[in-house]
Amino acid sequence: MRRSPTYDIFAEMIENEKKDEWIREGLQQGLQQGLQQGLQQGQLEAMKKFLLDTLEIRFERIPDGIIEIINNITDEEIFRTLHRYAIKCSSLREFKTKMKSIIEKKID
Repeated sequence: MRRSPTYDIFAEMIENEKKDEWIREGLQQGLQQGLQQGLQQGQLEAMKKFLLDTLEIRFERIPDGIIEIINNITDEEIFRTLHRYAIKCSSLREFKTKMKSIIEKKID
């Protein structure tokens, strides 16, 4: 049985619509994931800035080694804990010791 040319045109249109829908869904998922990752990265950057600001207010100068360690942190919970220590510690040396301890525990 032969199909009519009209049938072939409609079948192609439906197939193209499905492809377009899949592309739209893929783009939407990609945008949502990108937005989520961007928000998470922005939140980490803000936490890093708050921590460094707190240390600078408390202890004035922050050694480059501490800044480098903080710049490599990607865990929100570590930032929260370090921010508390930045407020509570009586010296930069005490903060550095606690920071190293927290990071070593997280690695283990």
